[in-house]
Amino acid sequence: MKFTVAWANVISQNITLRIVVGVLTLCSLFFSIALARLAIREPLIIERECFSRTLNSSNGKHNDKEIENFIRVAIPLRFDSKTSDYRSYLSDDEISFRMKEQDDMIKKGMIQRVLVTNIKIEKDLFTVDTDRIFSLGKVRSALSFPLTVELLSVTRTASNPYGLILKRVKQVVEKENSK
Repeated sequence: MKFTVAWANVISQNITLRIVVGVLTLCSLFFSIALARLAIREPLIIERECFSRTLNSSNGKHNDKEIENFIRVAIPLRFDSKTSDYRSYLSDDEISFRMKEQDDMIKKGMIQRVLVTNIKIEKDLFTVDTDRIFSLGKVRSALSFPLTVELLSVTRTASNPYGLILKRVKQVVEKENSK
């Protein structure tokens, strides 16, 4: 083999190896970017029951719509006389207040129902306008019942998918201006 032919083969192999190294670099760069993008994406969660279905994962933060829906569900559980399974939506203090209030109403023969009409969200405190309906036999009366609500975030469970509980519910006392 001549020296010039050997040198031409070496140069040919160098060019081929450089092209291969360039292609491998581009492939590894492409797969690195693809792997990073897939690592950042939300995971695919599949609930396995009788029928498998994908679930939407959510972060720990609660948006205003979710809080409003929770309040619309939890306030009647706190005050209505004919409700059950309220323990996962109320704090321990609110459960004791509810039980005491319901015992007093049972002694008087009254039934209570609360309807949520409007919710105003102000940072950590929520103002809820409700209508409170009392019934004593066939006699019913509806009263305005404004409330302030404090919420507490807890872990989401099957019985409480919102991940919130009513920490404290207070009636708003409106002061009348006397002239």
